[in-house]
Amino acid sequence: MRSRLHRLLVSTGLAAATLLGTAGSSFAQVRDHRRGPPEAEAAPREAPPPPREERHDARREGFVWIAGRWDWRRREHRWDWVPGHWEREKRGHRWRESRWEQRGDEWVLVDGGWIQAEVRPTQAPPPPREERIEARPGFVWVRGRWDWRNGNWLWVDGHFERERAGKHWREARWELRDGVYVLVDGDWIEAPVARFPAAAPPAPRDERPGARPGFVWVRGRWDWRAGNWAWVPGHWERERAAQRWNEGRWELRGDHWEWVEGGWIEPPRFPPLDQPPPPPQREEIRLEPGQAWVPGHWRWDNGQYVWAPGARARAQPGMHYQSGQWVQRDGHWIWTNGDWVRDEVPPPPPPRRNEPPPPPTASGPTSPPPPPRVEPTEAREGYVWARGHHEWRNDHYEWIPGHWERQRARMTWVEGRWEQRGNVWIYIEGGWH
Repeated sequence: MRSRLHRLLVSTGLAAATLLGTAGSSFAQVRDHRRGPPEAEAAPREAPPPPREERHDARREGFVWIAGRWDWRRREHRWDWVPGHWEREKRGHRWRESRWEQRGDEWVLVDGGWIQAEVRPTQAPPPPREERIEARPGFVWVRGRWDWRNGNWLWVDGHFERERAGKHWREARWELRDGVYVLVDGDWIEAPVARFPAAAPPAPRDERPGARPGFVWVRGRWDWRAGNWAWVPGHWERERAAQRWNEGRWELRGDHWEWVEGGWIEPPRFPPLDQPPPPPQREEIRLEPGQAWVPGHWRWDNGQYVWAPGARARAQPGMHYQSGQWVQRDGHWIWTNGDWVRDEVPPPPPPRRNEPPPPPTASGPTSPPPPPRVEPTEAREGYVWARGHHEWRNDHYEWIPGHWERQRARMTWVEGRWEQRGNVWIYIEGGWH
């Protein structure tokens, strides 16, 4: 009995020793995989790549955008991009972005997180954004503004507010007080003195309506409503016979501006003295032999000046066309029509003492001069064109080009001309008369 028990204990002990030895050798061969190889433990020694551009909504109410960043994968020894995402706002906190800092010869990641936000801003808000709106009758536009939320500037879009009788909207504003900026909210205030604006209206907006036959464009304007300027777009009005549209206007009366309504009026029969005719327009003159030029002029039509272009006319022998002109008469401007007038032949100059008499007419040309040449000219304000002509020189005709003559008060330029006297031709010089 005792020998059997002894053999059992010995065998059990040997088995246990064998098991412990095997287990010990196994534990000695197991490596802790929670820590990488020594080279994988090292922090990056090179700067991260530039951040990637991420496209996302500029604003998401109640959320803050967390920008993406580069992360260091130690096992792979490479940089890996972590995309950005939205985080729900935390009241009284703002998000501090993560960043990589160089410390010695290594780069260390400083994680981002929520930090206590400044209650009031110490820097001025950004410039207001441009907002394009159209007038809305019965409403006032409340302009957008910057708001300070959780340590960041956030843009709040503008909106319409219904008008209130006897009141106007005072815009919100940021004021610097004791080194911090404080928001003064906008509100409706009594406006007993805001019936008329004290400052001139803004510059009118650019409107390009084009042309519409049978209609007149009534330009848009600024209107004063509840203490604010509101733009009223232009519109088309159907034309009315023998009437013209008189535009409205803002006039300074005393210390304020008042609007004078436009409307349809019967145009004056003659232009008033404070509306002189515009300068004549430049015209290209092309004449052929036997033609004369009747210059264009401004005419008064339905309360406004309208340009009547010049035209070619048959030349009248021995006559020239005298242009019409605008003159002041009976408190307004009146147009006097032009007409053909006969050329005045200047008398021959008296002979000088001891001057030999002129050569006999028989020495002149016996054949008529050639037709005058065509000289293209353009109108030149303040000058008169003296046309070219043929001259008898050395027993033949030679062409003398035309030239400009400066206008003379109360005088008319008379063109020179050839006349046949007997069997010879004589040239009579032009001049001022």
